Parts: sequence; C-alpha cells; structure tokens
Amino acid sequence: MAAMQTVPHASTARWKNSSCCTARRSKLADRDALIEKHIVWARRVAAKVASKLPTWFTADDMTGPAAIALLDAASKYDPGRGVPFRAYAIRSVEGACYSAVRRNEYRERAHGELGEETADVQQVAVRHTGLPSAVWLLPPDQFRMIELCYLHDLTVEAAALRMGISPSKASQHHRAALEALRGLIGAAA
Repeated sequence: MAAMQTVPHASTARWKNSSCCTARRSKLADRDALIEKHIVWARRVAAKVASKLPTWFTADDMTGPAAIALLDAASKYDPGRGVPFRAYAIRSVEGACYSAVRRNEYRERAHGELGEETADVQQVAVRHTGLPSAVWLLPPDQFRMIELCYLHDLTVEAAALRMGISPSKASQHHRAALEALRGLIGAAA
C-alpha cells in the first residue's frame, strides 16, 4: 500500500513564502548573527564594569544584564545608518550593567541583606551568580517576559502589551519562567 502524501494548504504555502515573512526571518537571522558574534564582547564589557565596582559585584552578576542589553541592541540595530554595531551597543550594554547595580544596591539597603541570598526569586535574579546562564535556558517567550519585567521594570500587564499577548498568557509565561528559574537556581545551589 502506497504511503499517503500530505499536500500543504494553498494559504499555508503563500504565508510561508510571503515577502514580509521572508524579510522577518532575514532580520531575525541577522540579529542572531550579531548576538553570536558579539556575546563574548558583551561579557568582556560586563567584566570591565564589574572591575570598577566594589568586590561583592562580580562579572557573573553583570553578564545577564549585558546579554539582555545585547539582545535588545541587536534587535534595534540598523546597519544602514553606517554606525558600527559595537559603537551602537556599548552604551546599552554598560547602562544595563550599571542599572543592575543600582537595583541591587537599593534592594540590599532596603532589606539589609548584603551578600545574603534569599528564597525570593526576584532578588536572587539580580544577585545569584548562576542565574545569567540560567536565563538563557528559558524558552524565548519566558526569557522576554523576564527581560521586560526585571530589566525594564514593566508590570506583567505592560509586558503583555509590549509582547502583543493577553495578560493571562503573559501571567502564564511569567509564572512558568519563575518556576523554571527556581528549579535551575536550586539545582545550581
């Protein structure tokens, strides 16, 4: 008996081959290539920022915010303007590191917990040295939710608007991301 072949629906074929989807795929590929090419550079920038800070801030603490800023800069970068990518991204990457320091110092002054880890994932997300690599293990929607809520200080509802999803779906992404991070942090500890 011959195997049955499936034929894609005509509208599916049109959608996959449309110029807007091809352009979007190309833009995403360009973004991914920029990130791959510059991730080591972003880590070096994070280490340089950390070297200027008190000893309780490590390069690992700065790597997560630097990587998220690199992702954001790569998404917004327009090579047609003639500006080299590193010149475009340096302020974002350094700024994200210093913003993380400000958030961390504020929390530590408010809670009087310098150097002490807590079970609260939101505080651990800033201080825990194993977290930057853990964040990259999240699925893209969960990663974006963590980025918007904790790097850009948006509420879950505001992040939902930015991502173009319902608040209910955003809440699901947020909850799933925090649960995954709790598991990853627990495994690293």
